Amino acid sequence: MIFIMTHKIFITLIVLLSVAPLTQAQSEEIDESSSSLSDTTESLESDFSSLSRDTVNIYQSTLSSGSRVQTQFNEYASIKFNDGSEVYVSPQSDLTIYTDRYNDREMHVRISLSFGDVIIKIPSSLKKQFEVEAGNSVAVLERGSAGIQSSGFFWVESGEADVMILRTGQTSTLRNGMFAQIDENAYDIVTGRLSGGQIDQLNEMVRLRSDVPLNRSFTSYVVQDDPDDQ
Repeated sequence: MIFIMTHKIFITLIVLLSVAPLTQAQSEEIDESSSSLSDTTESLESDFSSLSRDTVNIYQSTLSSGSRVQTQFNEYASIKFNDGSEVYVSPQSDLTIYTDRYNDREMHVRISLSFGDVIIKIPSSLKKQFEVEAGNSVAVLERGSAGIQSSGFFWVESGEADVMILRTGQTSTLRNGMFAQIDENAYDIVTGRLSGGQIDQLNEMVRLRSDVPLNRSFTSYVVQDDPDDQ
């Protein structure tokens, strides 16, 4: 009987200790620890956030007619003109750009694409012609947006582009949402239509995406447009 009473008293003592009020010093110590833990959590969240964001090294440079542009793995580029037209260059591309200015409003741009992909964007208000040579074919774009792969694949997001096989002279006109593929023997042009999603996927291979957490480089080239040097 004595053993049972002692056991009950021991349990009651533990319960009383667990619900006893904290002293002021204990409360201050817990508050300080909580504040320190909160600061540490915020710091870790900030570090994680900075690690999860894109890391993009941005460079700027100028180009003149005859300049060569090469991009490496995870290195993107854009070539900008004063009139608002632009060329986007995918990673692992190699191209040479030539410019001929006729007057204040007219310019001809020729690009020799040895390897890789480009997207051409020309505002509709401009009178400008881009000619892109890729392997055994050439594409001519005067307005809108079109993509070219060095393998001989072309797509038009907007506007119109003419694609020609250099060996045979066969030509095909592409309009909004169309594509063209030069066959491996460079004798024929196969054309068809692309969905909006397919065009987006093609564009994403060329243009820098801000939502992919990779270490990448981006070079913005500005074409030196001095009429006295033309």
